[in-house]
Amino acid sequence: MFPINRICYSCHSKDEFEEIRLYDREFRLFTYSIDRLAGRSDDPVIGQAVAEDREGTRIYLLITDFQESDLVIGMPLEASFRKMHELGDFVNYYWKFRLVRKGGEKECL
Repeated sequence: MFPINRICYSCHSKDEFEEIRLYDREFRLFTYSIDRLAGRSDDPVIGQAVAEDREGTRIYLLITDFQESDLVIGMPLEASFRKMHELGDFVNYYWKFRLVRKGGEKECL
């Protein structure tokens, strides 16, 4: 979870979380949705995905650089650090999923 909580919901320990890097893991599309109402006029379609890695960790992120017809449950995805939006004179970036580029297909889970 991000940001890291200070107190564990389960055991109530304080500040004993282990940070795990997820962006370079292999993910597969677990489920997704397409939102045609929440986007901007210049980018009206928003793809949202839940992807799963080999250990069963699931993560929710937006999908970028995709065609709806290309999305298939179980397909490989990779994390990409992308521009989210601009607020005032400040550009905000965050992680998004994208389809694995051809030629760089990752091994199946």
